[in-house]
Amino acid sequence: MPIAQVNRVRLHYEVTGEGQSCLLISGVGFGGWVWRYQIAAFSTHFRVITFDNRGVGQSDKPDETYTIDTFVTDTKGLLDALQIQKAHVLGVSLGGMVAQQLALSHPQRVDRLILCSTVFGGPNVVLPSMEVLQFMAQPSGTPEERFTKGLQFSFAQGFVERHPEEVVFIRQKMSEHRQPDYAYRRQVMVPLSFNAEPFLSKIERPTLVLAGDQDQAVPVENARRLVQKLPNAQLKILDGAGHLCFIEQHELFNQTVLEFLQGNKP
Repeated sequence: MPIAQVNRVRLHYEVTGEGQSCLLISGVGFGGWVWRYQIAAFSTHFRVITFDNRGVGQSDKPDETYTIDTFVTDTKGLLDALQIQKAHVLGVSLGGMVAQQLALSHPQRVDRLILCSTVFGGPNVVLPSMEVLQFMAQPSGTPEERFTKGLQFSFAQGFVERHPEEVVFIRQKMSEHRQPDYAYRRQVMVPLSFNAEPFLSKIERPTLVLAGDQDQAVPVENARRLVQKLPNAQLKILDGAGHLCFIEQHELFNQTVLEFLQGNKP
């Protein structure tokens, strides 16, 4: 089991493929396994690095305050441990916030930037419904009820019913290394203190912003606002997809990202 000791924690990571490095950063509650479709597609072109953020999966889960800077230091530490000077960086949701801050704090380490289902933080973020907010802040019910409701909010309407195999896979992976409640709370609190909007004009790297138009967790308007603030960005909205659009429409998502990484306009 590959482990890197960085920033006082052990991070579990996986490396697949060869070539230029492409780092994938996941969101709250999901380990690096969430990128299985991307690993399969990207690793034929790139050296793909996935990892479990602190607080989830096989990485350490300290019961202490997590911030965006904490995750950025973790991520940079992983790049250092793997002796990667520069990588394409793809982040989803919380991972997209980490990717933004990494590009701001360590611009020399980021080549092309891909931001998926994410926000720039601060007062101008478009919030989800009160029902979703309440669930994210204080999920109630049995673990199975929380799991089921969380997936309903994570995918577009009807996806869970049409794709039970995805539910089985996600349940299996989450149960292998169950995230403690305290670690979930530590992760979910991080976006509350994040605000990159005033600084986005400094991100000069070519950037691709992707979002599903049926995203219940991060309304799609956030993607449009994000693109308006970035000086070298393009937008791709996936019709009929939810928050985990990179799973729901993985073939289109992967094609779009690969075209972008290879220097073509999606």
